[in-house]
Amino acid sequence: MKRVTLVGRDIAPSQALRALAEKLRQQECCAGLYVGDGKPLPASLDEIALAALGSNLVIVGMSSSEALAREELHVAELAKRKGIPLVLYADTFGVHGRPWFEHLMAGSTLFHINGSEAEKAVEMFPKTDVVVTGNPMWEEFFYPRLTREKARERIGAAEGQKVILCPGGKLAATNIVHFASAIETFASFGNVLIAITLHPADKTSPEVYDGLLSLSPVPTKIIAGAVISGPDMLPGVDVLFDSASTLGIEAVCLRVPVVHNLSFIAECRLKQMTGNAIWPLCEEGVVIDLTDTAFRYEAISELLKHPERTYANCLRNAEALYPVPKEKGLALTKMMAAIERLLAS
Repeated sequence: MKRVTLVGRDIAPSQALRALAEKLRQQECCAGLYVGDGKPLPASLDEIALAALGSNLVIVGMSSSEALAREELHVAELAKRKGIPLVLYADTFGVHGRPWFEHLMAGSTLFHINGSEAEKAVEMFPKTDVVVTGNPMWEEFFYPRLTREKARERIGAAEGQKVILCPGGKLAATNIVHFASAIETFASFGNVLIAITLHPADKTSPEVYDGLLSLSPVPTKIIAGAVISGPDMLPGVDVLFDSASTLGIEAVCLRVPVVHNLSFIAECRLKQMTGNAIWPLCEEGVVIDLTDTAFRYEAISELLKHPERTYANCLRNAEALYPVPKEKGLALTKMMAAIERLLAS
């Protein structure tokens, strides 16, 4: 029986690798899964390394900092030294540009999200076998679990109130700037509710943000994930005020208007993580980019009053670039086909 070891720390790669491990087991392959879902891995580094050494293939996520990728890097480096085939899984835009994985690229296989990102990866790493698989979790973005009415009920939105969803990231420093920008942007508009959802990996106590929220001239509140998660809010949202988040991608798939606003500090972090300070959703024209827009008030006013007209171009681009999948599970099928080739070689 072939053995595959899968290792991931961040939430996104953990979710995809868990689904892939289940698929491998269905094909009677021994899949050793070591994921943290954004938290420290439950197994020791020695235990994971021992599993990898007994494997025919190692698959690792590419987590968002060198520290968080500790186990992924250790196991990947071990696989390279021992001649075990290695697959790196890129779960979103620009992941191939994370410098802490650069030394592992040559001679490895890279699973990537789409053709455009694959081309960029091949240009940077011509000796890497880049396979366009898609992200199995992104396929789920098109199928919301809640209706608009149920989502708004859990959010606590009043009838006719425009809900502005503002997602946080992992770092309090960037979050404070982002939340303040949302408040400033929507301060002049009546009958709006700014709903903040915190990232599961944000360890900051919500009380740290309370002082900022208390200064907001419009209703602003943090909604705990136990009440309703960020993804489950999307069907009831009128605008997503985003800063290069996965939730922005999900909103595009659900055709929820997205306003992109990247602060200078968030731009620095994006460049550090991907090598590029420009968020691909902006390049693709599927979101309204306020980062360099002087007419911020006019743009937001038009979007709130006439979303069907103001967001029309973005919507057309979204439908072309992010079409509803013809079938579920296509990304996993592509991954499995590539894995079968590697195990057979």
